[in-house]
Amino acid sequence: MSLKCPYNSEEIISFLKHRKPESGYSVRNMENQFPKELKQFDPLKEKFSIMKYFGQEGCGKVGSLRLLADDHVLKNEKTIRGLYVFIHDNHPFYAGITRNMPSRIQQHLKGHNAVTATLAYRIARELYQKHTGEKPTKWERDEFTSYVNPIKDVLMNQELAFIPIEDDTELALYEIYFATKFNTMHNDFRTH
Repeated sequence: MSLKCPYNSEEIISFLKHRKPESGYSVRNMENQFPKELKQFDPLKEKFSIMKYFGQEGCGKVGSLRLLADDHVLKNEKTIRGLYVFIHDNHPFYAGITRNMPSRIQQHLKGHNAVTATLAYRIARELYQKHTGEKPTKWERDEFTSYVNPIKDVLMNQELAFIPIEDDTELALYEIYFATKFNTMHNDFRTH
């Protein structure tokens, strides 16, 4: 027995045209809010040592979160959703968004594949191509480790800044806005 669709094409078209966004933000509202938010968030004043909070022996996601909250880098252990920025020599070079900052930074630093260690993989891919003149093909785990682990070691010795942002739409737009404003060289918004 086949089911009959309960709505027609006119209803679908109406839904496409008139559906209200889930977020309470309009583009104009966001444009007005971003400069204020950016003035409040200065990544160079808010930065902290990655090694101190993520590189200590036995410091996993929970330990990192506790250290960040204890040192008031995070307001509390619940303010973990937002935009994070990797910084080298007072220059932001990568911005990302996350639902769980300590967990995501641990992935960047200790992840075992291109999905988790995104930044290290991206840098390794660019350096590999620069040195060999070839684009890397799908890397085996051993090859990945030999190219990416030195980069993860360098990332561990950089600085990080974080701003909590709860709204999904604002978070996504803020990442692009921030990466564009600060010209973070390792952000890439190409589609896959």
